[in-house]
Amino acid sequence: MSTLPPSAHCLVCGQHNPAGMQVRFERDDQGVRARLRPPAHFQGFAGLLHGGAITALLDDAMWWAVYATREAITLTADLQVRFRAPVPVGADLVVTARVVAERPGRLYRAQGQVLDASGRLLAEAEGKFLPAPPGLAATLRGQLGQPGTGSAAES
Repeated sequence: MSTLPPSAHCLVCGQHNPAGMQVRFERDDQGVRARLRPPAHFQGFAGLLHGGAITALLDDAMWWAVYATREAITLTADLQVRFRAPVPVGADLVVTARVVAERPGRLYRAQGQVLDASGRLLAEAEGKFLPAPPGLAATLRGQLGQPGTGSAAES
């Protein structure tokens, strides 16, 4: 597996965002995977990860799956999340995502999961991602892995 170059200040993967999750996504044979332990400041009810944080985590994982496997810079068009069990903060989690369908250059459909350390499904999502307009795509691509922006070389 290879670690993907994060965006510096992203809420989920930004390595320079002290209030973020600082997740490191890696390519795997199907898409992307990451291990994390969500910090307590992402909780909703005491001891439980807020649903919005879970949603952000799944959205980011699916975005990275599209980028890692198709090299496409996209924007989320639709996102459906299903919460299967309470997600504790401070617990070891695994998030995975993969592309499940595509119309190259037009639409990518991805699925993601949040699992506990034993592999139990806690949340799952499906998203649709549209290619970013060319100018915006170039700007966003330029923010990935650049010196001073949280590149893998700085790690």
